Amino acid sequence: MAEVASQTIDLVGREVSATLAEARGALESYVEQPDNAQLLETCAQQLHQVQGVLRLLEIYGAALLAGCRTGVFTGPQDAVERCVRVHGRTEPEPAWVETYADGYERFRAVYPALASLARR
Repeated sequence: MAEVASQTIDLVGREVSATLAEARGALESYVEQPDNAQLLETCAQQLHQVQGVLRLLEIYGAALLAGCRTGVFTGPQDAVERCVRVHGRTEPEPAWVETYADGYERFRAVYPALASLARR
């Protein structure tokens, strides 16, 4: 079962990457041809398609960010306020707290570089 899930995620990832490449191509073409509004529409449609796939896969954070990029939301805060509801709280296993803290520190170390790539 894990093998099938992994293959499915790999396939979906390739398709999402291809769709994002098409969206980027349309957007880059629009920069060169600003009178061709169809290019901008194509980009928006491709991004909307990716957002839908991410929602179906329950990858909500990525779907919300895609919604921000396509104008569905004005920004991350708007996305969270409109879509996220807290229904409870899960406390970490005490034995894992140190591991979580270590992972968080590594995340904090690499996040600035990743964030700058995402803004391009």
